[in-house]
Amino acid sequence: MMSTTWGRGARRAAPRSGYALAADTPRAHRHPACCGVDSLARFLLVIASSVVATAGGCGTHSVTQMVERVQRVAAAAAVWQQCEGYHETGVMPLSVEHRGASLSVEEAQTLARNSHSIFLRDVVAIDAPSALILAATKASLHFERLSVLSPVVAEALASHRCLLRLDAVRCLDADTAKALARHAAPLTLEGVTDIDAPVAQALGQHRGFLSLNGVETISATTAEGLAEHSGDLCLNGLRSLSADAARALARHRHSLFLVGLTELEEGAIDALVGHQGNGLSCGPDVFVARGWMSPDRRREELRRLNTAGIKPQNSAPLSQSQR
Repeated sequence: MMSTTWGRGARRAAPRSGYALAADTPRAHRHPACCGVDSLARFLLVIASSVVATAGGCGTHSVTQMVERVQRVAAAAAVWQQCEGYHETGVMPLSVEHRGASLSVEEAQTLARNSHSIFLRDVVAIDAPSALILAATKASLHFERLSVLSPVVAEALASHRCLLRLDAVRCLDADTAKALARHAAPLTLEGVTDIDAPVAQALGQHRGFLSLNGVETISATTAEGLAEHSGDLCLNGLRSLSADAARALARHRHSLFLVGLTELEEGAIDALVGHQGNGLSCGPDVFVARGWMSPDRRREELRRLNTAGIKPQNSAPLSQSQR
């Protein structure tokens, strides 16, 4: 049986920020998706980080909260702005959810025809034809209980061109990862806790926002594979990072989120100083950017992670509280 819940009210008038919300959109899903939010958020993050640094690494609780909030805003805006559906409408879309452990082709066709954001709350299995139908939509797809993914289904979903959330998937093999890497839009795999080098090399070919916040440890060879990824990369589940792994990740050329880090050894700090991307977030309130920070300033900022004494709460972009 398919049970769908539709947005009831009309969209509110667009506020000055340039986006609108569904009248019944849950508070947790009200991400800012307006043009300029991402750049503004990153600018605010830089200012907030500078304030904390000026205060000697002992910023107030309110400043820390501000930095964490801005990090979430920047990441959420970056994800939504990459979705084709947003560029066409300029609004936060209404959503539809499907209740049921299975999904038939007919049900997939109904969902694909009538929604902008599809939440598949209970689906634990899906076949390739149904996946292909859903992939043809411009809706974001949220699979909340799909824990096993075959290469064939992954290949079908890879043709999708908006946010794809597969956070219940716990394990990936190289063939499945290679198929998912063809998905040229934001991809979250936050249920994956461990990836080996072949999987990392496959995911390194993905283009777009990639979230692997469930990964808790990473080897140097795995980091080398992920460093090839073309897009913002979230590894907020990492608590520590070896110097070798840090040297590999430093070659990543886009924004890198390591918000879960609690400490860095000196060798890892020296490596991350040379990070080639747009920005690097470490711990709850450390942000470095190579465009406007000198190497000495970047090193000083990264060392604050070991002296601030603040334990992060894994303020990951698109965390559970935001779903």
